[in-house]
Amino acid sequence: MSLNISTRIATSQGISVENAYGRVGVQDSFTGDNLQAVVNLYASEDAFLQGAQQLSTQLITSNRKPYDRNVESVDILDLAHDQVIALLADQGIVATKDLTF
Repeated sequence: MSLNISTRIATSQGISVENAYGRVGVQDSFTGDNLQAVVNLYASEDAFLQGAQQLSTQLITSNRKPYDRNVESVDILDLAHDQVIALLADQGIVATKDLTF
């Protein structure tokens, strides 16, 4: 699973990247009542596959959200992608989920 970013992103070094690529990680709390989602952004999928360093940006790329597995899906990675998409949207970034990788 990955994110395709279709909004121009500026790095901390002042370089702009279009159509960036994101990889999402998630951790369920010990109490099982919230998810910590984080995204690493790369210039492209190929950059990620080649082991390139993630982009350094001023974007908030991590957040914690309440979670109730009895109501929501048990697929926390899918939920984390949705969580990060919403987080990025709040910052004016458009991202879509790609479930194929």
